[in-house]
Amino acid sequence: MGKLLGSKKDRDELTAALIDAETVESEDDPRAVASQKRIRDAEAKLPMLGRMVARDRSL
Repeated sequence: MGKLLGSKKDRDELTAALIDAETVESEDDPRAVASQKRIRDAEAKLPMLGRMVARDRSL
């Protein structure tokens, strides 16, 4: 099951990155670029099911 979901730490990181990305006001903001990179890096560590769980938790 762990291989399907990835680690809790990685899922929590993606959830936090997605929640933080909601606070960025415009795409021109440098924080938006950093936020997108943080999301991509977190997603790269997780399998698909883990990404879906983390995204669901961020809503």
